[in-house]
Amino acid sequence: MPQVVEVLKYVHEVCETESLGCAVTADVQVQEARYRELYTNSKQQIEILLVELRKLRTQQPEFKIIIDLLERFLIDFDKLAAVQRIIGVPTEKIVEKEVDRAVLVPTKDSEVIKNELAMSILIEKLILQIKNIKKSNPSI
Repeated sequence: MPQVVEVLKYVHEVCETESLGCAVTADVQVQEARYRELYTNSKQQIEILLVELRKLRTQQPEFKIIIDLLERFLIDFDKLAAVQRIIGVPTEKIVEKEVDRAVLVPTKDSEVIKNELAMSILIEKLILQIKNIKKSNPSI
């Protein structure tokens, strides 16, 4: 578990902002330009869709709740998509830390599963015996 904690600390240092992210292997400026182009195209489509939804709301009032929900979703999605940015991250970094004791990583192999099953069966038998003793001797 200490290794996992160290990895999480490193990941937190890389992503200290509150935004979504993705890993890219190409040049950051190229990816940023491609994202801006994609966002511009999708923003235009979202605006067209919102106009059509608003028209549909007046034409078919029985779908007003669904249309309102879609409209709020598209507006929130546009806000989220507008603030994304691409950050360059080194592709490889070796993090080493000296640990003064052995680190055991818990695994559930077949032997552990068999032991858990045996323990649960033993517990069930003990509970049944306790119930039987209580039935035969109510003063306990």
